[in-house]
Amino acid sequence: MSIDNADPVAVLRTAVRVASDPLFRLNDQSARRPSPVVGEVVNRALGAFVATARPVQAQLAALISADPLGPVAEAVNHVRVAFGHFGSDEGRLDAACAELEAAQKALEGREVDELPNPHPPIRG
Repeated sequence: MSIDNADPVAVLRTAVRVASDPLFRLNDQSARRPSPVVGEVVNRALGAFVATARPVQAQLAALISADPLGPVAEAVNHVRVAFGHFGSDEGRLDAACAELEAAQKALEGREVDELPNPHPPIRG
């Protein structure tokens, strides 16, 4: 199948799954890994997401432009927020995984449950 014939929503669904799986596995572990391991898994997951979604980037942008409140726009926003959590604090793995799960649900047309507070707690 050429990129021109690829279903961009199916490709996005695959990209979210490819990024989510290693992060969900890491989050399910009872004893968290050291910070460098978390960072490495996050970097690989983000790279896998980008590499998988890149071929349909223009089609996804067109879908989002046509329906800015639709499931594709919602899913992409959840992915952005998920990886944004890691920019502020690697300890936000639970919140990031919740956002990735919400992205999957949006693409499947399922209702998204209430998500954890996307803002890290204020310290000090």
